[in-house]
Amino acid sequence: MRTIAREQSLAVQWEGSVDHFALLFRLNSNHWKDWRSDLRDHPEQWFRTGRRRPQEISAGIPAIILGTGSLGLVGYGKTISAVHTKSDPNWHLAPKEHQDWYKQSESRVEVRIVIARCPLERLISNSVVDHIRRTRRETATWLTSEQYREFRSMMP
Repeated sequence: MRTIAREQSLAVQWEGSVDHFALLFRLNSNHWKDWRSDLRDHPEQWFRTGRRRPQEISAGIPAIILGTGSLGLVGYGKTISAVHTKSDPNWHLAPKEHQDWYKQSESRVEVRIVIARCPLERLISNSVVDHIRRTRRETATWLTSEQYREFRSMMP
């Protein structure tokens, strides 16, 4: 709990707003088949920021990594960079049919990830988390401090 309290304190300092406390990143297991060993070997990964404003994203923002489909919660972490326009440096690890998509120069942020699995069945039992899981389809979206706490409370 001390870590979450420190992260909340950082959020208040960051732009003075708790509404943009953390980032939720979606991990597509259809594109990233071997994500578990990749994250174990390389916990720093680049995620597309989509329509998020680059100037609002910097190093030190808490992150939640949520899998698509039935994958469930993958882990948590923090951004370790600002937004950069670049291709994914690991594009070659993607399935052949998706490599061109990952080669595209896009706004991306680097995130250091700690694997902390929570199965889908458990996520569904929390109405706040389940609603976010079902409605947040973009690769990156903002979470409030309360939403972030809900996700973290589900992790081992």
